[in-house]
Amino acid sequence: MMRRKSYAITVRFCPADYTAIQTKIAKSHQLQQDYITAALLDGMIIDTAGAQSLLPELRRQGNNLNQCARRLNQLRQYDAQQIEPILSELHRTLQSLMNTYAAIQSPIVTERRDNNGDN
Repeated sequence: MMRRKSYAITVRFCPADYTAIQTKIAKSHQLQQDYITAALLDGMIIDTAGAQSLLPELRRQGNNLNQCARRLNQLRQYDAQQIEPILSELHRTLQSLMNTYAAIQSPIVTERRDNNGDN
């Protein structure tokens, strides 16, 4: 059954991207519309919003670490009781950042349609 196609989406590409896309379409031996439709419907959607939320926290922790290092270099003598809570807090924050990063590294597939029964 032929589906009626009544909607259009316009997308602009730089020349290099356009050429690369056209090359892939030619290699697929599909019509451009079929190739692009399949790529959009079967492709994986990766949520990168979590990565953006990490950046400010990474900057803050980097600043904290630099302040700690400067202070330790000024003191020349280290008191473990003063350093331990700072290092513990940095470790907890780093662990939290690593967990968040790991979560956003695994692609989140929002929808996947199997057209040809391969998967």
